[in-house]
Amino acid sequence: MEDNVKSLTLPIVGVLVVWSAIATAVHSQTSTNLPTGPLPRSSDYDFRLSQWGDTMDQVEKSEPPYIEKRVGTDRITFYPIGQDDVVKEERFEAIQYDFKDGRLYSAKYTYVFYGDDQSVEAEKLYNNMGCLIWGLYGTPSLANARGHVNVQLVKWETAHSDISLWLHRDIGQVVVDFYEL
Repeated sequence: MEDNVKSLTLPIVGVLVVWSAIATAVHSQTSTNLPTGPLPRSSDYDFRLSQWGDTMDQVEKSEPPYIEKRVGTDRITFYPIGQDDVVKEERFEAIQYDFKDGRLYSAKYTYVFYGDDQSVEAEKLYNNMGCLIWGLYGTPSLANARGHVNVQLVKWETAHSDISLWLHRDIGQVVVDFYEL
């Protein structure tokens, strides 16, 4: 058991060191032009162009038109890549907003890769997202809570949000969760 923990710990520490170096370099060279993707676009927002407590209508208006949108009673999901393009692009993306009592309390960005190199592509995105989030929010509060070779988890806590970055290698999936604190 102790050997398993050591064998998992060393690669995780290595990834964190690499993330730190890359995030510092990226942040110092392009701090005003970092791609935001699922990240808040300024300190005025908690997720993309929304704040915790926004209504469904406010969130819908904050997003650009997408190819497909599904609205439920407590969830809005946007699909930046049309379903017909999933096969061509070899990936699936979704931006999901969750509401309780009509108010935004969590959101997530999901990527799923398909094909022979799905785990490689997912790991690349996971590392890039980790660098971006590290550059914006600093050292994570938790790294690899799962301790499993196919599942990685890194967490950050901000003034308003709990942010989790997940990698599921075996299914080629990366998820960035934002929750209201």
